Amino acid sequence: MLDETGLEAYSPVLVKLLGGPLYSEDRQSWELLITNRHFIEVFFSKLGIGLFIQEADGYAYLCQYSDEELALEQYKIPRLIRRMPLTYEVTLMLVLLRDRLQQFEISRTQEERLVMTRDELREMVTLFFREKADEVKMLGNIDAVIQKTADLGFLRLLSSKQKNLYEVMRIIKSRLPAEELEHIREKLAGFYKTADSGFSSENAQSDEIFPRPAETE
Repeated sequence: MLDETGLEAYSPVLVKLLGGPLYSEDRQSWELLITNRHFIEVFFSKLGIGLFIQEADGYAYLCQYSDEELALEQYKIPRLIRRMPLTYEVTLMLVLLRDRLQQFEISRTQEERLVMTRDELREMVTLFFREKADEVKMLGNIDAVIQKTADLGFLRLLSSKQKNLYEVMRIIKSRLPAEELEHIREKLAGFYKTADSGFSSENAQSDEIFPRPAETE
């Protein structure tokens, strides 16, 4: 219902979704999302944007439909959400995290969240380096990949007092669905074979798999 300012009660949810994924841990926003799901879906559909909610895992995000999906040849809707090309390094990290999360869920552990230390993340990725002579440089590169993965929302630093603990976010399952993993692994293998050493070249990029709000100039 509109208040005297013309805003809906769920207006803050619209803004948060435009900024990135929304998680059930934000209880007030999550309840507004679930309660007003239809109205929020209608709002974004008018912009050519789909709302995807995974209640079981507690997250929601937006994804802009392609022109083909919209089937509106007479209209050209500008992209509000752009798909970011990911480097080989980040894609490798995502695939490894996706596999680790799958193993975690299959193991049926009593823990509700998959939490990994920075050292565990480093060790997981280091296995795919062929050149390990300069360990300091290698670890610096891996830490940069960890930070980028966190910036994209796939890892969450648990607290400032626990700088070495990261939660693996379940939204990675939607961004890397099981049916696409093999294709992505094949592309990674191709990059790895053509790289001179260590990770692939700086210009090597993977499929664009993570939509983000478009940046303004």
